[in-house]
Amino acid sequence: MAEIKNKEDAIKHITFLAHQHNLSIDEISAAITRKTIKSKDPSWLNNLLAYLGGAFIYGGLTLFISMMWDDLGSPARVIITYGSGLVAFVLGIIVLKDERYMRASAPLFLKSAILLPTGMFVFLHEYAQGDDVQLAAMIVFGLLAFQFVGAFAKLQSTSLLFFGYLFWNGALG
Repeated sequence: MAEIKNKEDAIKHITFLAHQHNLSIDEISAAITRKTIKSKDPSWLNNLLAYLGGAFIYGGLTLFISMMWDDLGSPARVIITYGSGLVAFVLGIIVLKDERYMRASAPLFLKSAILLPTGMFVFLHEYAQGDDVQLAAMIVFGLLAFQFVGAFAKLQSTSLLFFGYLFWNGALG
């Protein structure tokens, strides 16, 4: 191995190693990002302010939707509640695949665990006939239990298992 004296020599050596071991740019940048993430000292104040900001945004959107709820039609109500929950669930699965964003999966699954049953109940209220609340709860929570436990079987995320267990108990109750 030649002695590396400057930045250009280092880049040449890195390029040589990347070609020799068939490494892609994405793999190299992911390894550098992982090292950067692990070396960062997480400040509790930054985390607190991030969660607080997210709560304000989520609360503001909820307030806005509640103010406009009576003006919305049935499809819009279902899309706003169930669609947002489904998008949060899919985003939670997507961020589980990338180690840089893995910590964002739990809040996304929490949001989906709140919005998905809400959307399903809104759908049943808007489009289904009948007044059997227990049957509606069994259907909604049973489907969500299978969804979250099925995703857990594939992805092995404990937040998926927790919400799957929660929905399973809701369906049994």
